[in-house]
Amino acid sequence: KELILSTCLEEIDRCYEDNIMPFFLNMTSERCGWIPDMKDVPQHLAAEYRWIHGLSVTEMEIMHGAYRKGNPSSLFMIRDSSFLDSVPEKHHEDFIDDKPQ
Repeated sequence: KELILSTCLEEIDRCYEDNIMPFFLNMTSERCGWIPDMKDVPQHLAAEYRWIHGLSVTEMEIMHGAYRKGNPSSLFMIRDSSFLDSVPEKHHEDFIDDKPQ
């Protein structure tokens, strides 16, 4: 779990080091993703990224990649939920978070 969190956040840090305003693309839908418990966040990450508690990893990436410096190179694409009408019922669970937090 620590590897997931540190990789996601540190890769965004690396992008900002390599490029002043890196491209950030967010494709949002019905799934919110994994929300780590307080015990899942190592102390050193909680200290460095004080704002992450209570957010899903996806939300962390959005906050860190797009909003922390008002990145003008950010693009958000939000899928219309009516698209699910065209998905066979047996595949709905692949697109909907059955345990949203």
